Amino acid sequence: MKLKTLTLTNYRQFNSVNALQFSIDPQKNITVIHGENGAGKTSILNAFKWCFYGEVDFDSGTENLLNEQSIAEASPGDEVPCEVSVKFIHENTLYTAKRKQLHKKYEDDNIEKLGSSFFTLEWIDKDSGEKKASNNPETHINQILPKSLHSYFFFNGERIEKLASSSSSGDIKHAIKSIMGLQIIERGKKHLDEYVINSFRKEMKSHASESELAKAMEIEESLIAKLSSKNVELENLEKTHLQLQKSIKEIGNRLEEIKESALLQKRRDEIEERITTIRKELEDNKASLSLEISKKGFLGFFDKTAQSVKDVLDEKREKGELPYRIREQFIDDLLEDGYCICGTDISEGTEASSMLRRYKSKASSKSMEDAFIELSGSLQHIEPQRKSLFDAIKTLQVKRKNLDAERHKLIGELDTISNDVGVIEQAAHLEERRKGLDLQKYKTIESIGEVKSEIKKLDEELKGAEKSRKKLADSEQVKSVVKKRFDIAEESSIVLGKLLESLSDSIKTKLSERVNEVFQSIIRKNYWAEIDDNYALQIFKDISGRGKQVVTEKSTGESQITSLAFISCIVSLAKENEEKSNGLAQGGIFPIVMDSPFGSLDDDYRTLIAKYVPELAEQIIVFVSSSQWKGSVENEFSGAVNLHNSLIYYSPKLEGEETEFLKRSETFERTEISEGYYDR
Repeated sequence: MKLKTLTLTNYRQFNSVNALQFSIDPQKNITVIHGENGAGKTSILNAFKWCFYGEVDFDSGTENLLNEQSIAEASPGDEVPCEVSVKFIHENTLYTAKRKQLHKKYEDDNIEKLGSSFFTLEWIDKDSGEKKASNNPETHINQILPKSLHSYFFFNGERIEKLASSSSSGDIKHAIKSIMGLQIIERGKKHLDEYVINSFRKEMKSHASESELAKAMEIEESLIAKLSSKNVELENLEKTHLQLQKSIKEIGNRLEEIKESALLQKRRDEIEERITTIRKELEDNKASLSLEISKKGFLGFFDKTAQSVKDVLDEKREKGELPYRIREQFIDDLLEDGYCICGTDISEGTEASSMLRRYKSKASSKSMEDAFIELSGSLQHIEPQRKSLFDAIKTLQVKRKNLDAERHKLIGELDTISNDVGVIEQAAHLEERRKGLDLQKYKTIESIGEVKSEIKKLDEELKGAEKSRKKLADSEQVKSVVKKRFDIAEESSIVLGKLLESLSDSIKTKLSERVNEVFQSIIRKNYWAEIDDNYALQIFKDISGRGKQVVTEKSTGESQITSLAFISCIVSLAKENEEKSNGLAQGGIFPIVMDSPFGSLDDDYRTLIAKYVPELAEQIIVFVSSSQWKGSVENEFSGAVNLHNSLIYYSPKLEGEETEFLKRSETFERTEISEGYYDR
């Protein structure tokens, strides 16, 4: 897909008809749209989303899309259209996608929608040259540009940065599953588990009647129901946790905009990241302590027993009883020969023979002597092992104590920051809201931990119940066809589960390697990027003495580079899938439309990212303000830009002098689109 034109009719601040042209030149693949803040860059980005999918990212949703001037200029009874049309080329075919929402104006400027928005998709047939229309345009456009992936091709600068946060791991996982078609396998497994297996289970249970098998199946069904309920509860809790994180982040961003609280907000983010790391370190510490105690804990209670045994052995050693100096076998050999090693006659009946036999009765057996030597050796190692155990426990406890102390100190600092931020009048209500959300978040985290523990326990119980049921099914007279169906369905579910897990891990690993290659080609630090086991985009560095460590305090530039690297890999993977016609995988050549990707970057990172942007996709559309464009971005883009468009913003409240981009309006706020770029 390559975008050709965008036409806006009475949409947002664009009155009447306004059009944008986009470059489809493979050599000069960038179109730049210039506009100051408030000129409508975000509105244009959302115009694509509304046209294709009927959705927008505005707080008011789709309620206020109709242009205010068009409402004012219409007469009562008039129908006023709000329309967005996109022309694009896909597989050498020219398409026109159009969404229209009609409104009717009544007295007193009241306006009402006339039904829902109407979407059409038309194209010019390559062979006949005739215009054709899709009978199912929503499905058709979703096949061309999947709705599940559109947010990776149409995004704003804030979205780029958020993608590199841990809270976006669900988005990363969703993107990987979508691009590779893994959701089809996931739905297949779900269908097997919830419908097919359940149906066969009921049939099998009916044949089992009142037998032990029927009772075992009832227990299994009960556990499955409980497990399903807990999984739903966990899913809802995790969604709540992500939403709370998002809300807290949004409040944090708003607080950062308040100059007086910006530094405090930055410090608080650093503290919260460290507290999260400490929580993980405390969990690892607890696991290590449990491992030490489970393996060597008995040594802590073995001191008196070991000493008592040692005393007994020492006494035996002092008395010469153990280990005995001469073994029984040696004495037996002498008696058999009839002569001592000194030549004395010790034949049967002699006094010497009798004395030697009495001596033999005190000698120990070989097995006892070996046991004595082994026990003596073991006792020598007891004390060093006990010392090693106590040293390890002490080290872990000291570390835990230090981590707890650091955590309490940081929590105290957080409270202080909250109080400091709270006294700023503009931030007070935001801070109060944040405190409430923080409390909800920590309660949710605790609930997630509890539910996960319950799920683990239920999983173990279910495995036991399944084992019992299978054993009984084999022993009882159950109809073979029913049992065979049930067994095949279960095996199929297991295979699909393993296939899904294997493919997910394989694609994640492959994508992670690609992300790192792109990341390291842009970044100037000795960092590397990965998609971790939790599907979060992470940056790592190697710290002397500590090894691989997560970079928790990422700069905006580092976050954006990581996110752009991921998006670049998604685009390239989609292109590969298109070329290979890769089974379930979704493929295509997609454009990238970016709103203000350079807004919060310093010159160094602007240069690094701008240098890489032309390589992101075959078509790039970038929205920038004058301050974002001039300098490094303009220089790096110079050889790749084919078209410039400018957004001329007219405002009734304009203060100061007019510029090429900002004009004074005597009536309505509006934006007009002009070809070219007017350098001030």
